[in-house]
Order: sequence, then structure tokens, then C-alpha cells
Amino acid sequence: MNKRQLWIVALCGSVFVNLLLAGYIVGRETQAANPAFSLDPTFGFPRLLLRTLPEDRVSELMSSIEQERRELRTHYRKLRQAQSVWYEDFIAEPFDIEELTKSSTRYGTVYCEARENTDRVFLMLAEQLTPEERHQMVDSARHEWRRGESSSRNHQNSPTRERRE
Repeated sequence: MNKRQLWIVALCGSVFVNLLLAGYIVGRETQAANPAFSLDPTFGFPRLLLRTLPEDRVSELMSSIEQERRELRTHYRKLRQAQSVWYEDFIAEPFDIEELTKSSTRYGTVYCEARENTDRVFLMLAEQLTPEERHQMVDSARHEWRRGESSSRNHQNSPTRERRE
């Protein structure tokens, strides 16, 4: 191998390493898109509810919203179907922007309906919680926020922190 070929191989290797490093940095900086981070203040509360309250209390709360939970399953099934149609339209050949626009609009509509129902069920649960149970859930959520990599952002922007300041 002559010097010129050696320089070309070194240059290609350098470009490859730089691209890997840039991809890693971009991936780390865009972790806010990670599902573990959410601007939704109720994100993760159902999980916290199950983990922080006694089993008999959780059973009581869940039985009070059984019908609503069935309805939620229906909404999320529709959401998965709308998402599937969107993916199909996105990769379809020949590509049709009008079909993608329709499926995108449909997905947005179904998403909003599912979110409204999720919020309604959450509010039904919140209404049944005692003040102590609500505080227990928020304290547990703070603990979760501190454990995550984006904990400082989540905790600093928490609604209870803003209220205190």
C-alpha cells in the first residue's frame, strides 16, 4: 500500500469515527424525545398509583373505573390502527401526500379523543384520592424525577415547585 492509499484509508476512518461521535452526541442531546420524559404532569401517575397505595385501595379505585378502562382500551386500539394506517401511507409507493395528510389528520383526531378520555379517567381517580394519597403520589413522582437522567429539568419545572416559589 502506497502513502496515498494509506492517507485515504486514514481519512475515511477519521470521517467514520467523527460521524459516530456526532451521532452519539446528537442522540444524547435529544433525549427529551424519550418517552421517559414528558411535559404531561400526569405522566406515570397510574404506575405510581399502583406502586404507592395499598393493594386493597388500588383494587377499590380500579373497580370504580372498570367501565371507563374498557372504553380506554377501545380508544387506544383505534389509535394503534390510525397509526398503522399512517405508517402504511408514509411508506406507500407511489407516495401520495394527500393520503398521508388524511391519515395524519385522522391520527391527530383519534389521539385527541384518546387523550381526552384518559384525562377524564385520571380526573375520576384523582377525585377519589384522599389528600394524603395525592401527596404520597406526588412525593413518589418527585423521587422518580430525581432518579431519571432528565430529573433536574423535570423537578425544576414541577407544578408544586412553581406554586412554592
